[in-house]
Amino acid sequence: MRTGLPVRIFFCRINPGVKNPLPILLALTLVTGFIDALAFIGYDHVFISNMSGNTVLLGIALVSNLHVAGLSSSPWGYVVSIASFAVGVGGGFLILRDGATPGRSAAIVGCEALLALAAFSARGHAGLSIVPLAIGAGAQSMLALRLGLPGISTAYVTGTIVKTVSLALSERGQGKGRQSIHSAGSWVAYCGGAALGAVGWLGLREMALLPAAGAFALLAFFAGRR
Repeated sequence: MRTGLPVRIFFCRINPGVKNPLPILLALTLVTGFIDALAFIGYDHVFISNMSGNTVLLGIALVSNLHVAGLSSSPWGYVVSIASFAVGVGGGFLILRDGATPGRSAAIVGCEALLALAAFSARGHAGLSIVPLAIGAGAQSMLALRLGLPGISTAYVTGTIVKTVSLALSERGQGKGRQSIHSAGSWVAYCGGAALGAVGWLGLREMALLPAAGAFALLAFFAGRR
């Protein structure tokens, strides 16, 4: 068996990345939940990282005459978010194709801080604010994938729940209980972030994007030092 060759996943090389990425990923998950709540409340019920939710809402919005549950009847916000998220995934792919090193990880999270500031600068124009936020969320999702911590995703909550339960019930190997706790912690972080986002919107409206940008900047600093 040949050794020393890079493992390839999705045609990318996986190299050693950020040491112990769990704290960074959990913090990113919390901030993601925060921004997702802000976007959903303030930008016509559009998510910036929950693409499953956007897809369901897009299907509802296509039936424009029903106005189901008071949701926006226009599909364009969902289309813009999904497309922007895909652009962010592609950008993250290119940045991280040679590995999620501390420097590259910090670059991704630092870009998220700048993109949150760009969304704040475009406040009052929901469609323009959605674009940078969704691009950042897409790049962050690629970072979470490349860091490769089992059971942790900063946006894919459905898969996180599946992973939590499957790991909890698994009888194979050691450390399954710890991985299950990590997965559950990811769900708690996302839910908690969403709750904070709702509070932030009630108190600050779009000004709440500024502490989110600050949190990304701080996390970029820590990601680069690990």
